[in-house]
Amino acid sequence: DADLDGYTADVDCDDTNPAIHPNANELCNTVDDDCDGSIDDGGCNPCIQGEFGGHTYQFCSSWNVNWNGAAGTCSSYGYYLVTVDGEAENDFIAASAGGGDWWIGYSDSGWNNEGNWSWTGTASTSGYENWNSGEPNNAGNEDCAEIGSAFGWHWNDVNCNSQQHYICELD
Repeated sequence: DADLDGYTADVDCDDTNPAIHPNANELCNTVDDDCDGSIDDGGCNPCIQGEFGGHTYQFCSSWNVNWNGAAGTCSSYGYYLVTVDGEAENDFIAASAGGGDWWIGYSDSGWNNEGNWSWTGTASTSGYENWNSGEPNNAGNEDCAEIGSAFGWHWNDVNCNSQQHYICELD
């Protein structure tokens, strides 16, 4: 028990930090505080944690925010708005999110950037797209992407000031 927290190295997942041990409270800090093998599970209330492909997700549906607010909240957690890298991840999101519309980290906002969509997250090289038929169409200054049950979990471009749920991701 190198960190003197009462847990020996065989059960303590970080025996150098006394705040991390099997009986610790899980915090929203990108760390597995309670040594259960999951990062931030229950720690980023009111978001719901999920895991897929070695990544941790926070599905935040308790309040609706605009795209910049969602990106800022994810960043304050140490996450980023989700980057969807392929069909399997898109299907995971569809199965985990439930209904409604959700911000993803895809945008073409910015001066002279119309049509040049890019990801905001650290995995910003994804070439995967899953636009709904006829999208993106920029009907009414639509520069941010959403995913939702109304589109069969395909993507839609929408005004970035719309208020909706959001999904944060951690590599």
